[in-house]
Amino acid sequence: MSDTHQHPLKLARLCRNLTQQGLAAQTQLALVTIKRAEAGEPLSADSRERLCRYFGKTAQELGLVGEEQAEVSSHQKSEADQLPVRASSLLESKAPSLLKGNQAISRLYATEGTLEEQLGAWLVLEADDLAQLLDEGWSLETLFESLQIVLKGVQAMPKMSRRELGRKLLQIGAAAAVSNIPISTGQHISAEDRVKLHQALSESIVSGWKLFHTAGNAQVLAVGQAQLFLVQQNHALLYSQVRPIYYAGVYNLIGRAQHLQEHYEEALQAHTNAHVAALGTGDPLYVAQSLVCLADTYQALGQHTEALQSIEEALRSLGHLEEEHVRVRAHLLCCWADNAMEMGDYGIAQKRLEEASAYLDQISPKEEFDRSSWLQLAGKLALMSGNYKQAVDYLKEALINSPPNWLVRRTSILIPLAMAYARMRERGVSLQVARQATPIIASMNAPMVNNQFVEYLRGDLLEQYPHDSEVLTFVAEAERQLSQVSSLL
Repeated sequence: MSDTHQHPLKLARLCRNLTQQGLAAQTQLALVTIKRAEAGEPLSADSRERLCRYFGKTAQELGLVGEEQAEVSSHQKSEADQLPVRASSLLESKAPSLLKGNQAISRLYATEGTLEEQLGAWLVLEADDLAQLLDEGWSLETLFESLQIVLKGVQAMPKMSRRELGRKLLQIGAAAAVSNIPISTGQHISAEDRVKLHQALSESIVSGWKLFHTAGNAQVLAVGQAQLFLVQQNHALLYSQVRPIYYAGVYNLIGRAQHLQEHYEEALQAHTNAHVAALGTGDPLYVAQSLVCLADTYQALGQHTEALQSIEEALRSLGHLEEEHVRVRAHLLCCWADNAMEMGDYGIAQKRLEEASAYLDQISPKEEFDRSSWLQLAGKLALMSGNYKQAVDYLKEALINSPPNWLVRRTSILIPLAMAYARMRERGVSLQVARQATPIIASMNAPMVNNQFVEYLRGDLLEQYPHDSEVLTFVAEAERQLSQVSSLL
């Protein structure tokens, strides 16, 4: 492609001899933001402003704003002087003409309408952005579930801060990647309201992690980015001893979601940020939890030395008595076993699994790690070492002990279980398990899981049963149900 056909931002970057990562560092934006900008995707007002300031060019010159947006921008000041109206009136008479106007968002959050009215106006004002989410398979129920989680934190914020937050969140769109948002300072709230804010943010972050195990991956990532924005926006109001806990939790959530998207470099950056925040807590449990996440992503990148170093560092810091310390210790040993499997050292993998098994009676069921997690990894080792009958036994027991709504856990069990049955030449049972997995895979829509399923379809079905009519029918059904899988086959 010649330079005349390249995006203006890319040309400006190349003129300064910068990589995308270099430009991200210079402007304090996320790498994914630079990639989105050069792909012609819309950016938040803050991101556009940073890029324009850095290059000394207008948004139009950098190709960051279309003609329609430019026209809206020229009218923003006059709109700002208009008196606010109630959200219900806005919906009836103003929404169509203000669809792409950022000042309409400011006016919306200056109203005293009910929460339901404001959510309604939110949907109307951002219909174009929401349509992109619907195209990705989001439902209205999914959107409102995400909003409910984020609103737990928003509702407890000071009113002026909430208006500013609402304007910025709506400007970037529900699924935009948020990073490096300027932190509000000089706010004053009562001690009681400050406690409520902390409680609300805690509930929101806990709900975000529950969502990770039970919902689609894109939804989790959007919620995580919104929660990061919430924490950043309230940074100055958070107690210093609690602040790093929130950052660690949100960054790890984002990293986990990025990991499932197979955006491993972005996941590594998020988990590194979480680890730095966790160190600020002074609590070895938070530090160890962040190191578990780091180790998983290092493993995905094939950096097994770094993964094992993270695991050993975490093990040195943990105790042996408290349940959560014991849980993380067992989890780390299983991570060690998983790395050993990837390196082909099944003896070390078995040894680490046996060490972890000694802790299983001390921990209760939990999404993060429990006996079912251990059984899933033991089944994986048996599958990789060719002991398919043992793999089936472990994985069936893991499935029995895995709640139906733990989507991440169940896909990590069902796919290898289907593989094990296929390799035992039990085609019918394998297809039965695969059919059970298909709607869960569709709900998650995570590239890492999709690729694992494609590996099963190709290697365990089509290669072993290339002319089997039932197999070919199932593969065709899977392609229809999983468009993301169809493109990989």
